[in-house]
Amino acid sequence: MYPKKRKAAVYYGKDDLRIEEIDVPKIKPNEVLIKIKAVGVCGSDVHFYKEGRIGPYVPKPGHILGHEPAGVIVAVGENVKNRKVGDRVAIEPGIPCGECELCRKGKYNLCKEMLFMTHTNPYREGAFVEYVPQPAQFTYFLNDNVSFEEGAMAEPLSVAMQAIKNGNLKPGESVAILGSGPIGICMLLASRAAGASEVYNTDLDDTRVNCAKEFGATDAFNAKKEDIVERIMKATNNRGVDLVIETAGAAETYENATSLATRGGKIVFVGMSAETHFPINVFNIIDKELIVSSVFRYNNVYGAAVSLINNGLIPIKKIITHRFKLEDASKALNLAYMRDDNVIKAVVTF
Repeated sequence: MYPKKRKAAVYYGKDDLRIEEIDVPKIKPNEVLIKIKAVGVCGSDVHFYKEGRIGPYVPKPGHILGHEPAGVIVAVGENVKNRKVGDRVAIEPGIPCGECELCRKGKYNLCKEMLFMTHTNPYREGAFVEYVPQPAQFTYFLNDNVSFEEGAMAEPLSVAMQAIKNGNLKPGESVAILGSGPIGICMLLASRAAGASEVYNTDLDDTRVNCAKEFGATDAFNAKKEDIVERIMKATNNRGVDLVIETAGAAETYENATSLATRGGKIVFVGMSAETHFPINVFNIIDKELIVSSVFRYNNVYGAAVSLINNGLIPIKKIITHRFKLEDASKALNLAYMRDDNVIKAVVTF
């Protein structure tokens, strides 16, 4: 038997997160109940908490944030055959319908009926809570030598792997990553794992610029102190890069992306913000015949991300700089928002 109540960090509005006790839901036949052990703090959680929205998505009071979880199974549904109590798992936070046209095409990340942790419509509670139910098929085994914190990092790493997939990065190609927060660093790691020959990172913060260098960037630049287009073009002999990945969600980086891509190159837009419109140089896109794509979550890469972590091929744990208890989730969100204390990635632990 498992507890009937669970603690949760419940969102009631901007800067208003309250620790409450709520019911533990009854699991369905194909689900497992997971005791959460670690949840990464994502930029989208920060936008919801500090700005009250991401584009058109506006959370309502009673919302639970958090969608980068890992934990241990404490109960299994009657139809679950390949999971057992005690299994350590990373959790893919989306549950698609499995029946629509997009799901049948394998693009289940675009399912309109997707139940994604912290999403607003349709709503599914997030992972800043002690126990969550989850379809067994969207859980992935963690090796015993892999921490729950590392398992939680499979979510941002999956975003990066989706960007590499959508950008069709080939071994030997060059990459520019605009923004070197947790997602930007994951992009760097995924690019290197995919065989990128040169990777250039940018950010507005020296700590993150230096972090990118430590994680293997060919070079990294502070956009507050220098012209990143000029620096990257100089580094590539005025050729530009084969793939630009925008992770900052800022007007300047969206604009810079079209200047940095080489002729016939590719751009992947990943960063999101509270704003919905940015100016962009369409002439550059047409004149260079650039291929422009984007990332909305991920599909069919989560297992591969967990495998890379399980086998020690991605040093993902090194990006975690700060840890907080559930009761201090608001402190974690504020720290990530302010970028204080040289934070790269904050994690809520249980």
